[in-house]
Amino acid sequence: MESFDEIKLKDIDEPVILLNIPHSYETILEKTELNVLEKAQEGWTLTKTGKHKNLAKYALAIYHNRVKGVFTILGKWEKIPYDHKRWTFNGEIAPPHIRDKYLNKKIVVAWEQGNGAPFMYLNCNPNSSK
Repeated sequence: MESFDEIKLKDIDEPVILLNIPHSYETILEKTELNVLEKAQEGWTLTKTGKHKNLAKYALAIYHNRVKGVFTILGKWEKIPYDHKRWTFNGEIAPPHIRDKYLNKKIVVAWEQGNGAPFMYLNCNPNSSK
């Protein structure tokens, strides 16, 4: 059985978006971080909280409260051409000093059931100096 260190939400310092990817992750045959990135980039409905999306520098792909991918967001989120309600990002695997802090760590996130938003922003307040 795998052993995971736990990190608390309050201990995350960087501006991140946590992306809950349970169904996408289950469809990945070869669970490499690049394949996780591809699934994490699939469309997200971010319309209600759009002002926060471009403040996140990193995306953490979460599967059953475990970080399966840590990515640097390159540039701004873009609308998906065939579905203007959904957004995607260009990204790459985060640098080691960021990646090592979070990859394979357990993060207990209380995803709000029924809110239709399988994501959470941390440290992305547009009114904050952080």
